[in-house]
Amino acid sequence: CDLVISTRAESEPDAPPLPETRIETPTKVENRRRPKPPSSSQVAPLESGQSTDAPLTARRSISIPLEMFRQMARETTVDWNKVACTAFEQKLADIEKLAETAHLAETMRLPDPPQSASSQKVASQKDTAQKEAADPPAEFADVIQRLRSSKNSMQRKGYPEGLAAGQEWARSQAAAADLIALERFRDSMLDREWNTFFEFNNTIYTYAEALIMGIHPHITEVSGAKRFWHEALGENRDNDLDNPIFLKAFAEGALQIWISVKDAL
Repeated sequence: CDLVISTRAESEPDAPPLPETRIETPTKVENRRRPKPPSSSQVAPLESGQSTDAPLTARRSISIPLEMFRQMARETTVDWNKVACTAFEQKLADIEKLAETAHLAETMRLPDPPQSASSQKVASQKDTAQKEAADPPAEFADVIQRLRSSKNSMQRKGYPEGLAAGQEWARSQAAAADLIALERFRDSMLDREWNTFFEFNNTIYTYAEALIMGIHPHITEVSGAKRFWHEALGENRDNDLDNPIFLKAFAEGALQIWISVKDAL
């Protein structure tokens, strides 16, 4: 392994040359082509009396930073050809090992087991059911429309009442700190997250309890949430507190009042 080391800048004329290494300083590095594999004419011929079993050598140019070249030049007892060949051999061994590992993993991969007749039948039935659910028969169009309207009406039930209750609470009872906390809680969520908050409750608390605990983090007990709603709405409002549409409207009604007056405070 015979290396020709070239620097990325002109080497200093006083720097001692590397032992057994020819130093090449290119004039324009950017115009140099990628070196091609050595041809038979570039391989050193056998010397007289040299055994045919001896390894052939080839010449290859590499580029290194100028500072590294200077450091190497000072180490006159190191055989840099041998150091480089050892590193190249290790890298080639690593590449070969990775190739063998990839080939072994590919050969050991088991094919997918064939589906039994019963499994194929179940899968076919599932696909059919999903297709029918996505594209209901035309004769059910009227039924679907009626049920959709009923569902929307049920979901909207309680919104006007909640909106009025929230506005009245903001006008007559709420402290500025309550309304500021409510606005911060609302602004911490996107519109989709705000709507989802009143649609999917995955906590151990009711919607009413979760809403107040979200607005006022210092309220950590159910008793504190119940006290708030008792003071805000009075007694016998359990049906409203169990309706997430009412609670959403309550918060939005209170925010309407707060947004209208806060700049004047």
